[in-house]
Amino acid sequence: MSTEAPLSWSEALAAGRASTVFTTHTPVPAGIDRFEAVQIRHFFDAGLAPDVPVEKVLDLGRENYDGGNPRSSTWP
Repeated sequence: MSTEAPLSWSEALAAGRASTVFTTHTPVPAGIDRFEAVQIRHFFDAGLAPDVPVEKVLDLGRENYDGGNPRSSTWP
């Protein structure tokens, strides 16, 4: 077990972004997985990551443009 204090959401997000490279091999809408919020909540409600703020996770994949789906797996 670690004796270090857990990271805040902002710290964890920054660490993840700084240490991750994302590529997409199908840069067309048909090649992007999209999920409804209820599907995402299902996994977090199972208690596998109890300290992760689900609303912030949902905000990561929100597509805010005309014709965009509620959540995309290709988060910015």
